[in-house]
Amino acid sequence: MSILPSKNSASHSNTLAIGAVFTPLEWAIFAIEKYNLFEKWLQGATIFDPTMGEGNLLEAFLKIAQDKGYDLTTLPIDNLFGVELNKQFFHNFFKKIATKYKIKLPANNFKNSDIFFCPLKNSTTSS
Repeated sequence: MSILPSKNSASHSNTLAIGAVFTPLEWAIFAIEKYNLFEKWLQGATIFDPTMGEGNLLEAFLKIAQDKGYDLTTLPIDNLFGVELNKQFFHNFFKKIATKYKIKLPANNFKNSDIFFCPLKNSTTSS
């Protein structure tokens, strides 16, 4: 994570330029465990990260499962969803999951798009 003073500011102390900021994997694991989200996911809860970056929040569910000795191929990965605008971050996420966990996530659950313009799956309109 990097937060740097803005170079365009006369006073560096009051202005910050923020680039890509990711939740560290350890923090994601902490939050998931603190709020019992892993067990809720195993019981069928849907997990959605609307600004997933390189997917540390979603990866944390897999890491917890791996550390607890679960067979990763039996996990409810169909209940993991995410959206990321940055193509490189999006592709890095899939590469990381395939390399570290040897599983393939359902591609239709993830969108390389702006969350504000991402079409909803199976959405219908009523008149």
